[in-house]
Amino acid sequence: MTISRILQLHNRYRHFGGEDIICQSEHELLTGHGHEVKQVFFDNRTIGESWSSKWEAGLRAIHNPEAAHVLARELKDFRPDVVHVHNFFPLISPAVFRAAKSMGIPVVATINNYRLICCKATLFRDNHICEKCTQSFLPVSGIRYRCYHDSAIQSAAVTLMSSWHKAIGTWRQSVDRYILAMTNFGAQKIIQSSLKLPAEKCVVKPNFVRDPGVGDLPRDDYFLFFGRLSLEKGINTLLQAQAQAQFPLLIAGDGPLKPSVLNACQQSSRLRYVGFQTNDQVKVLIKRAKAVIFPSVWYEGMPLALLETLACGTPVIISDLQPFQELITDHVDGLIFRTGDADDLAKKIAEFERLPPQIYQNARETYLTHYTPQRNYELLINIYRDAFNAHGKKKCA
Repeated sequence: MTISRILQLHNRYRHFGGEDIICQSEHELLTGHGHEVKQVFFDNRTIGESWSSKWEAGLRAIHNPEAAHVLARELKDFRPDVVHVHNFFPLISPAVFRAAKSMGIPVVATINNYRLICCKATLFRDNHICEKCTQSFLPVSGIRYRCYHDSAIQSAAVTLMSSWHKAIGTWRQSVDRYILAMTNFGAQKIIQSSLKLPAEKCVVKPNFVRDPGVGDLPRDDYFLFFGRLSLEKGINTLLQAQAQAQFPLLIAGDGPLKPSVLNACQQSSRLRYVGFQTNDQVKVLIKRAKAVIFPSVWYEGMPLALLETLACGTPVIISDLQPFQELITDHVDGLIFRTGDADDLAKKIAEFERLPPQIYQNARETYLTHYTPQRNYELLINIYRDAFNAHGKKKCA
């Protein structure tokens, strides 16, 4: 079966982020291979700041008849072979899955985070891993702890969205294939949850990045952190390790812990903060760095930042959470340290200085083997074919 026409649906975030990049990249990937792709967007920037606007958005997250109507019109006009839903929260809603099913069109949905089993989407609360809601049909802990935007009402809306569609069978029956854009560890958290998704419908597919080119050797004398300056990213561990070992560290990014970073800079001449950087600027920093440090303390899915680092031929020093152990091989394309342990991170920094330069080539080889556009295209188009074939079998049954 040739998949020629794909309809993409995506709910854009208020601030352009990883999932927006993934949707855009897959569009470019598909059109570059000759497929006809139509995109339909909803945008979180249309949500007002008033309580009434947020309440209305919360209700639409459960079921948005307008989104279902838009999809029905597009299906009639465009007549796609497959509908691919990227982010549907909060404006598109799961209503589109049932609408596509009613019109006989195969549906693929990408899951980039843990939103359907954790209203915060991170399995992380109060600076620790939290899985209280993953096995509950109607979890209330997320509401009690106000996990979504520090609001009990908004947390309830997210919880009801997931639970209602468990009850009416949307997740199990209305999607032909799920793309779990995360590690196998993260995928199992989804599959073994109260969603009870059929395992045969779930396919783990990594993200990909375009080849940015490789940094030259030798590298400049600094280690790099770039990204959001927040608790879950392990910033406190990083700052403690740098204060202890006084290794040269450059930090790029912004976020709630920026004051802590600025204060640390006043205490150490070997710590430099360069603020928010564009993607192109970050790539230059990656290519010049000895290594990039990923001290995260939560179960990240498939971070583009990590893939971009490997693509530049730059090794990583990363926490030992299980998702990361699937992505990095210790002493091959990076080093792994105990999560949240500043002493161990400092030791790994010292150890890195003694490693042979082959580690840079190994990092690049990891990218070339797993995370190139061509490799990802093959995976994606096979998922579309499987969804189409599975849908055809259901119609014949």
